[in-house]
Amino acid sequence: MKGILLKIFIAMELVIFSVIANATPITSLFGTGLDLTGNPLTIGENDPHYTVNENGSAPAQALSNTGYLPNDSNSQWIWQNTNGRPANVTRTFSTSFDLTEFDLSSVEVNGSWGADNQGLDILINGTSTGISLLGVVASNYTTLTRMALT
Repeated sequence: MKGILLKIFIAMELVIFSVIANATPITSLFGTGLDLTGNPLTIGENDPHYTVNENGSAPAQALSNTGYLPNDSNSQWIWQNTNGRPANVTRTFSTSFDLTEFDLSSVEVNGSWGADNQGLDILINGTSTGISLLGVVASNYTTLTRMALT
């Protein structure tokens, strides 16, 4: 199956997604805020892997906010622009990755994610995984929550 689509629905301002490679890495799947070779973007640069659906599928941009989990070499906060506006809106971030060379019955994506304020769902090809970060709580944006997609 080529072009598996991962959609992350995020309420409020920001999303951060970090991929943890265990077995054979999916080389076309990247954490948020990384360039084409997997290195952190400069703040304000367009993310080549994630788009904002409500913004005409424009690229998300890397940004930094104080009071949030700091950006690191595996992922950075993204939003539709670098000033974090508009606030108090729901945005859909999308990425796609290629699983052509994999046995789909054995694929597992391990990672961590965070959101400000809530992460409503992670969908794979439009199907809910049931993974969410609900409630307007600081831990949603001050720590990353482990998740696994199978």
